[in-house]
Amino acid sequence: MESHQKKGSVHAIHAYIRLKLMTGMARSDLLRLTSANLKEDGIYIQRHKTAAKTGKRTIYEWTPELRATVEMAKQTRPVLSPYLFCNRKGEGYIDEETDLCHGWDSMWGRFMDRVLRETKVTERFTEHDLRAKCASDAEPWSTHEPCFRTLTPALPRQFIAANQSGLSH
Repeated sequence: MESHQKKGSVHAIHAYIRLKLMTGMARSDLLRLTSANLKEDGIYIQRHKTAAKTGKRTIYEWTPELRATVEMAKQTRPVLSPYLFCNRKGEGYIDEETDLCHGWDSMWGRFMDRVLRETKVTERFTEHDLRAKCASDAEPWSTHEPCFRTLTPALPRQFIAANQSGLSH
């Protein structure tokens, strides 16, 4: 799906989808990513969902594709911000008091409206559905490749080849 702008919601969601497919990160972890998470050897996160319980930390080592996707996300930001995904004010999408992300949900909804209108996709899906479907070993990656090619046209061929039987992470 093409965008008429160099920055903005379509590009941000393309980068978000690519990053989600490459890492399997949860929405709350992706939307909380800041420059502080981007280290020399990879992306460091402490999963928000389990931070208080286990404190488990995860490192996603850099690959050329992962670096390119992070750079893509940076380029789509409407303003300079420490957040990888931010609104026009440079703020993160997660409201830390409520743990909700209404702005992101609205943007995703508009994106889905456009996907249904401009592509061959016929059913609405959430970004969580996307993560679950891709991570499932029940259906091979190749079954979903056409849909993801439509949503994220620049998904690297090496990534697809490495994930023919489902996402591994």
